[in-house]
Amino acid sequence: MQSWIRTDASVTHDEFTKTQDEFTNSQALLKSQASHLDSLLLTPFDPTASADVSRLTTLRRYYLDELNTAKDPVSLQPFYQHILMYFWPTMYFCLGVAVLCLKPAILRGKSWHTIRATLLLTICIFAFNVALIWIRNFYVNTIAEGRIVYAYSNWDIARWGFVVQQFNFLLFSFLLAILWQQWSAAYVFTKEQLAYEPRSGRFDAGVEAADLQRVSDALLEWQSSFVLISIGFMLYTAVFWSQIVTNGDLRFVPEAIVAHILWVITTFLMAMPFWTNWRTWRWNRLLAVSHLVQSQPPEADHLDAKLVALSALKPIGAWNASAFALSILSSFAIPLLQALLRRP
Repeated sequence: MQSWIRTDASVTHDEFTKTQDEFTNSQALLKSQASHLDSLLLTPFDPTASADVSRLTTLRRYYLDELNTAKDPVSLQPFYQHILMYFWPTMYFCLGVAVLCLKPAILRGKSWHTIRATLLLTICIFAFNVALIWIRNFYVNTIAEGRIVYAYSNWDIARWGFVVQQFNFLLFSFLLAILWQQWSAAYVFTKEQLAYEPRSGRFDAGVEAADLQRVSDALLEWQSSFVLISIGFMLYTAVFWSQIVTNGDLRFVPEAIVAHILWVITTFLMAMPFWTNWRTWRWNRLLAVSHLVQSQPPEADHLDAKLVALSALKPIGAWNASAFALSILSSFAIPLLQALLRRP
């Protein structure tokens, strides 16, 4: 393995030490110069030498500003109190509850997955996840290439930490594969269920309580699952945006994009059963309105009242839809905003 790894632990140590020493020496020099100016300013001056006093004061302020705004060129990140220390248990909990407790109700008593499909999807998600991590660890891993972060999970810092990280991503990919299969199967079964319920365009086709309840239940399933999963994904994306914005390590940008892609795919798959139910109900209501408009007495009696009743029947309140749409958009933006606010 050493034959294709570009740097080993000794090279990393030397590079890290050299960079830290250069930063420490530059800070010590600035402090020394500021202290020297302090001693000069405390020395009595010729009252006519106000220009010299102003120049020394300006120079001292410059040195102090440099000291206050100087940023450490490297970020050493141990496991303890690292955000990943909280992320993995949180993500496992969210995915576990979503898979075991919030499984779509339409899947009860049905066969919806195979071991082969689960393993294949797990491998694909895992490869999509870790490919960029391997590139960052083995190919783009020097300060000259923009490296700032030296974390416990890097290969050249702690190899067992790197191995454990890969195992975590494998388990994460396995749980996510099951979740994707569940909601994909729920979408397929929903379409099949609705296909066996042809509508004739009758008035009651758009007002049946069972149809309204089904749309509402599908929305509730999606909302509860989305909120739960988003808790884990917000921490997941916050890891990368913290490294990018707060620490300035741009090597994490592709990984942040991948994390958001996984989040969007998960959200999309979980939304499909609800979307299918809602579109079918909306189509049935349009058929009912069309049937009423074209009907003859006695069905056409009280036509205005019936049309008003149809327009008033909504399984999803306007406030509910608006608030949830806003929560979806804000969820994706929160990790980035949090990193920007924490930026020094």
